[in-house]
Amino acid sequence: MKKLSALILGAALSAAAQAGTVSYSFNTANVLTDFGINEMRDTGVAPLTGSLNYFNRSLGTLTGVTLELTGTTLTDLDLVNTGGSKSKGDVSGKVQLYFTSSMLGLNSLLGGANSADVIVRTTTQNFSLNSGAHTSFHNLSSTGAESIDVDSIMSQFSKVGGGQFNISCSSLAGTTLSYNGGNAQASQTTTAGCGAIVTYEYTAAPPTPTPEPASLALVGLGMIGVAASRRKSRKA
Repeated sequence: MKKLSALILGAALSAAAQAGTVSYSFNTANVLTDFGINEMRDTGVAPLTGSLNYFNRSLGTLTGVTLELTGTTLTDLDLVNTGGSKSKGDVSGKVQLYFTSSMLGLNSLLGGANSADVIVRTTTQNFSLNSGAHTSFHNLSSTGAESIDVDSIMSQFSKVGGGQFNISCSSLAGTTLSYNGGNAQASQTTTAGCGAIVTYEYTAAPPTPTPEPASLALVGLGMIGVAASRRKSRKA
């Protein structure tokens, strides 16, 4: 009987719930800024869009959701000093990315057209230009990311059978120029893209245990032993 009890305990432990994670992501290709709808205006260019998977409830019970929005830029900066004296300073590029979603609860948490969710800046470039001189900085690549707290709407990320929801981004590019002397002027050419990563933490439903042949044999021997014991007690 001790062996049979140990067997049952082992089966119960092996059937215990298991924790797991699953992630989905997308990244759009870079396109010329500005696109989509931002805090300044509707650009007339469609926003960039990607898709993420809902958590499939058949995997188990959702216990946590992590969502990160990302942005990438590639920038060229051109400067010219149109003044009569030397100009010295620094310049950098910036792209603000505004996100929206087809998931209503998530859309309410994002900045939308009123506030940038991700800001991507190039490294600051120093310059010194004599009167009439110009300089350029090419292929300045930058990335940015921002985590979104979605605990309050976690249940909306879970659906029977899974499925997909969309996340879209719009952009607003600009240049930050600071200098002394002369009359420095800067122009910027920028491409930008966006992406997102969602990670689900869940507790998997315990699998239905399937007895192995050896386990079945032990159970069978136990039942035979019980039957034999009953026969002996009846004869006595």
